[in-house]
Amino acid sequence: MKCFNCESEDIREEVRRGPIEYKKDAKDLQNSVVYADVPVIFCSSCGYAWTDHRAEYIRQQVINSILQG
Repeated sequence: MKCFNCESEDIREEVRRGPIEYKKDAKDLQNSVVYADVPVIFCSSCGYAWTDHRAEYIRQQVINSILQG
């Protein structure tokens, strides 16, 4: 895998807790926030950080769990 920003291969991955904003229903004017641990990829060369499909899947599972539950 290469960095999207500088194309370096000097990357690492860590699990980080981050916020997930969502609306409980269409009438909500304000977002609710929960936190989940997701994999974050970091470039050691330029400092760029990003998430991939795994983090998006985790976020979606958390929101679905809340809304169904």
